[in-house]
This record gives sequence, C-alpha cells and structure tokens, in this order.
Amino acid sequence: MENITGSVKQTTKTFMEKLNTQYQLFVKKLDIDHINWREIGSYMVVGFVVGFLSKRYLRSLILIAIIIVVALKGLEYYHWIDINWVQIQQVSGLHGVEGMQGAFDTMIALVRNNLTVAISSLIGFVIGYKIG
Repeated sequence: MENITGSVKQTTKTFMEKLNTQYQLFVKKLDIDHINWREIGSYMVVGFVVGFLSKRYLRSLILIAIIIVVALKGLEYYHWIDINWVQIQQVSGLHGVEGMQGAFDTMIALVRNNLTVAISSLIGFVIGYKIG
C-alpha cells in the first residue's frame, strides 16, 4: 500500500511539474505576466461596459455623432470655425495615413501589438452586448 501511495505522489508531482511548464510556456508565448492580468481584466470590464451601452444606446450615439460632424463641417464651411485636420490626425495617431486602407492597416498593426488587450476587450464587448 505504501508503494502505491508513493507512486501516486510521484505521478502527481510529475503531472504538476509538466502542467507548470506548459503554463510558463503559454505565459511566455503570449507575453502575459501576473501584472498583466489586472490590465487584461480591466480592459475586459471596459469592453463589457461599452458592449452593454452600445446595445442600448448605439442608435442615439450614432445620431449624435452625425449631427456633431455635420454641424462642425457646416461651421467650417462658413468660416465660423477653423478645424486643424493635421493636428487631429496627429492626436489620433493617423498622421501620414492615406485613405481607408492606410487607416485599416494602422488599426491592424495596433491590434497585433496589443493582442491580449484586444482579445480581452472583444470578449468583454461580446458578453456585454449579449447581456445588454
């Protein structure tokens, strides 16, 4: 009986060591450390809130955004205000981007550089959208 117990303990120890090794490889591969779990969780919560609110208020937000853009373009057309589009492109990170393809490429590069954040935000958004 003692031999069986020792064998089970050795098998369990070996299994746990293999599991820990696989976990460490997974963490290293995705560049996730213990500090990043808070960041991932917070982006998931933000994604959840955005998904929840977008299901409830998306039409209203789109309508308000369209009204604001049309009003700004109208005010700029009549020279009541001056919009510095170059400054807006620099602040948004889209300076030097030509057309929609350039903006799309920039967004893809951003997602690739922040893959764990993008995935956690997407998961949170989907959950929030389904619940909302």
